[in-house]
Amino acid sequence: MSGCLSRLVCPPSSSSTPSTATSTAPSQPTTIPNPEIKVYPDALYINYHSLGISFCCLPVQVGVRLQAGSWKAEEVRIDSIDLYNPRPKPQGLPDGRRRARGPEWKKFTGLPMDMPTKGIDEESTTFPLTATTTGKALVSALGEPSRKGGGIGWVDVWLEWELSSMSGIGIHVSLEDPRGDEEVDEEQQRRGLGGVWDRAGHWIWGVCKLYDSSTSKLNDSVGGS
Repeated sequence: MSGCLSRLVCPPSSSSTPSTATSTAPSQPTTIPNPEIKVYPDALYINYHSLGISFCCLPVQVGVRLQAGSWKAEEVRIDSIDLYNPRPKPQGLPDGRRRARGPEWKKFTGLPMDMPTKGIDEESTTFPLTATTTGKALVSALGEPSRKGGGIGWVDVWLEWELSSMSGIGIHVSLEDPRGDEEVDEEQQRRGLGGVWDRAGHWIWGVCKLYDSSTSKLNDSVGGS
């Protein structure tokens, strides 16, 4: 499954390892930057902030605990890939009303990118994922999502699809409110999700997670660690 995920972001002639997976970028750098690597006992994150892509890797052998400084590439597999499409940082808001965002992510350099609508076999159709693709466009291309939620407080609206039971590939996308971190008033809180879904179809995606649906257990958020 690691190979299936990598083929979505790697050209056929490239290696499927995280160190070369961003080589699809039209304006790719001549040298791949050193990634930020975060190691936890149950997962390894390889983050390329400047390229807008993050890899979540899990141990190949069940029960193995990863350790910083001692893990090997052959001991992990790619479980999911996050692609970033950040909106501009909000300006003019008091510090208390800004969301803590952590390291700054740049826009994924491989956009536009052909995304499958069924699976990754030769008969699959594709649609172009661009920096301006909206929730409505995603639903038009992929159909009604398998799951959806969010839109309360600071949790972005999210949509999730499993492309097919054969491919085992899933897509989990956040849609970012263009109002940014504006404060939600009491009337909007009373309207709840109904008010959010009225608008979310026109929102542009912020993070797109490609994951191994046969093994991944996603929570209701997306994004690298």
